[in-house]
Amino acid sequence: MKKKEYVIIGGGFSGCALAWSLLKNTDSRITLYSGSQKKLGGHLQSIQTEQGLVEKAANALMNDSLVEELFSDLKITMVSKSKWASKKWFYLESQFRRWPLSLAATIRFFYGYFFLIKILNNIPQKNQSVSEYAESIFGKTSKILFQSALQGVYGAQVEDLSAYNCLSSLRGGIEIINKPERELQYHASVAPLGGMGQLGTAFEKYFEQSPRIKIINEDFKSEIRPRENKIYVLSTDAQSASSLLSLIIPKGESGKSDSINKINLLKKISYRALYSVTLFPKKRSSKRGFGCLFPENKTFLGVLWNKDIFQRPGLNSETWVISGKIKKEENKLLDELESFRNKTYQITEELQSVPHFITYWPKAIPSFDLNHESALSALLKADKHPELGFVSLIESQVYAFGNYTGAIGLNKILTRAWNISHTKF
Repeated sequence: MKKKEYVIIGGGFSGCALAWSLLKNTDSRITLYSGSQKKLGGHLQSIQTEQGLVEKAANALMNDSLVEELFSDLKITMVSKSKWASKKWFYLESQFRRWPLSLAATIRFFYGYFFLIKILNNIPQKNQSVSEYAESIFGKTSKILFQSALQGVYGAQVEDLSAYNCLSSLRGGIEIINKPERELQYHASVAPLGGMGQLGTAFEKYFEQSPRIKIINEDFKSEIRPRENKIYVLSTDAQSASSLLSLIIPKGESGKSDSINKINLLKKISYRALYSVTLFPKKRSSKRGFGCLFPENKTFLGVLWNKDIFQRPGLNSETWVISGKIKKEENKLLDELESFRNKTYQITEELQSVPHFITYWPKAIPSFDLNHESALSALLKADKHPELGFVSLIESQVYAFGNYTGAIGLNKILTRAWNISHTKF
């Protein structure tokens, strides 16, 4: 029987995780196109500055046996959280708090969780926002808790997020197929010692050792010619996947109609823009911990106190996650951040004079709104394994896989990629 060949278009974390999983669990041959960045890792980028490490996007991933298997294969040294990292703060009504709900609201929240969800199985339904679901199950005052928990992940207001997709863990988590038997070295969040950008470099070194995979450091420019035993995986953003799919002309009128429908569905999936601003200030908040969320603010979503998260060398730094809905000049952005930061921390510090690094991501994260939910549900409607988020675009020949096709979070993407490699398509 002829071995399968995979052509993975997109060298971000999703594409790399799938390539690694296929190498580990199948005998397939793989071609991986890294894209215009000409290197692997996508948004996972780190800068080593004279002040210390700067992460341009995600700073960690949740650990499990699969993450440790990956780090072991890639020969990456894991860094563990510091003693302060378990502390998280919320800034509400001009005060730092450890918990955003009152005692009465907390009791109502636990009633909703243990009785309405665990016993009565009132799980999120389709076409329902997070705000609507939270109010119906946990009471009106619970909105601030969900806003706190989700805006740092999705960069959005809970009124704009799909409960079905964003609270998918309430419907049951994703189990790892043939889970690697490993005793966990660390629990909770972990990261490479050299920063998240180290993952891309380590993937490349790992792939270079295998004769079954070929890395092409450029955009995919060939024609997609579906044929037996050759599978194309569009591991790009949704808009790029729609453009690539439009180059394929399936046989027959029904095939053409289905392809056009899926192109239009992919186009409906939008993205949110975010800024990542890392500062090396002389003054810091009086609080210690992982960071702080600002659920009452639609612009400044949260801040990470990097020195309190991981045990790494370097000066004190903090990374702000800021809405990029309105693109601004860097000086204006810094001035607005300076005003908000000084007021919040009750200090005076001019940010133009401290080392700072600003990254603008126009497509930082999928919207996960109700339009996204509707489009993804339609794309996965005929799939036998919708939980994998391996979207069939042309049956048995062309698929889409990425952070917009299923459960979000790097460890969940890794789990989905691993499970795909154990599933027959």
